[in-house]
Amino acid sequence: MSHHPALQTLSISSCVLLGWWNERAPALADVLPPNINTLRLVDDCAWYEGLELEEEDLMASLRSFVAHGRWRTTTQHLRNMEISYKEWEGKTELQDLCEQNGVACTITRSA
Repeated sequence: MSHHPALQTLSISSCVLLGWWNERAPALADVLPPNINTLRLVDDCAWYEGLELEEEDLMASLRSFVAHGRWRTTTQHLRNMEISYKEWEGKTELQDLCEQNGVACTITRSA
């Protein structure tokens, strides 16, 4: 997706964006379009149980992207992240981290 600068809103599954396996998952900063302002991770690949990124792996990827400020250099227009996932233990932590770094974050439970 990083080669599509016209994309400003991206609604995509985390397993499509980051791949099936955590050990081979790219960094978010390397795959997001440069002019994105809203990122929606819309499902958790439930049909492929056991292959999707676990919540803790996705959380680590999002935390690294936001906390280390990489999002500011690669996606300077990003203002909103909307995440729908089947289980999310540390949602308050991620929402607070995003708010501290200038990105609004909404996390909802997927069906």
